[in-house]
Amino acid sequence: MGCPNEYWGGRWNRPPTPEELLEMKRLLDECMRHGAFGLATGIEYTPEVTMDELVELCKVVVRYGGVHISHIRSESTFLVEAVKEIIELSRITGVPSCINHHKGYNPGNWGKVSETMRLLRKAREEGIDIICDMYPWVYTEINKLKDRIPIGRGLNLEETLKLLDNYESWRKIKDELKKRHERFIPELNKRISPPLVNNYIAYSKSHPEVEGKNLEEAAEVMGLSDGWEALRELYLSDGGESYVACKMCEDDLITVLREPFTAVSTDSCCELKPEKYGPWHPRGWGTYPLIIERYVRKLKVLSLEDAVRKMSSLPANFLGMRDRGLIREGMWADIVVFKPGEVRNLATYSDPHRYPEGIEYVIVNGELVIDRGKYTGNLPGRVLRRSGTRFN
Repeated sequence: MGCPNEYWGGRWNRPPTPEELLEMKRLLDECMRHGAFGLATGIEYTPEVTMDELVELCKVVVRYGGVHISHIRSESTFLVEAVKEIIELSRITGVPSCINHHKGYNPGNWGKVSETMRLLRKAREEGIDIICDMYPWVYTEINKLKDRIPIGRGLNLEETLKLLDNYESWRKIKDELKKRHERFIPELNKRISPPLVNNYIAYSKSHPEVEGKNLEEAAEVMGLSDGWEALRELYLSDGGESYVACKMCEDDLITVLREPFTAVSTDSCCELKPEKYGPWHPRGWGTYPLIIERYVRKLKVLSLEDAVRKMSSLPANFLGMRDRGLIREGMWADIVVFKPGEVRNLATYSDPHRYPEGIEYVIVNGELVIDRGKYTGNLPGRVLRRSGTRFN
């Protein structure tokens, strides 16, 4: 919904007027007529969006046989309520919906996906067309520490590090940080973890021993008094370049992955200049190999056939790509040739742009793109448009 919102000058703090909603519907109708697959919503980023607005827009999508894909309203405190909202939206409008990168992050919300998956199973049994997707990583989007918890407004990094290196200056900064991160809504304060607890270190060049721990836990490992001191130490040691993220637990990943209606996705994008726009998450390069290596071969959560289905025909069928997603006569030849026993993910948080092992050939639209593990230089890709029906 970002594009219609931006069209109206970025009305991020209020619902649309009747005139604005009418124009949003017109724009959406035009997009659907030109072959769009449907509507993607990032409700967590536009919390002012109401159910009434979603219903009106999804009614347009349904007329064209399109779908709704959503980054739901909450993936933490209000996860269950957010899933119920999407189920109800599909119930009211009949729009097929997909919950993007389904998860519950940070310890206070671990385990909630057992309830959300129960809700999705029940909805599907009632005839509601709804699925979800997931990626097999325990960290969400990663950020540099200096961006996640900025210090020294208006200062460059060198000036900030000088302030942190002076303990008297640091004491003042620490007090400011504590005040900045206080929660002002009492009822939420009881349920939302503070930044020292919900920021986990995904990568630290100087302190690899704290990777996988939040700032409070890192303080214990480093022998410091509290998480704020760990924050300072990481800032100084890594120059603000430590990678931090919110965290899921693997048991939850498996709970979501096991369901037959769960597809596998990367939640990533094209990385044209990784050195400029990083840090990057390894999920962009390693998601599908990791599924085969860990969740098929090692943990045996999925059969190889089911894993391949979750990466190909399941999402293709949901989107209505009737000529892709299966190896079948008359379909486009999008084929990956790999050695199941040798596929291995090599992408890491410290080195995310690494090709996997064990994938010998990739064919896109009938042309070789990877030949014996090497890129051929071919660019046979096509713009994909909604074809409107699903295969059997």
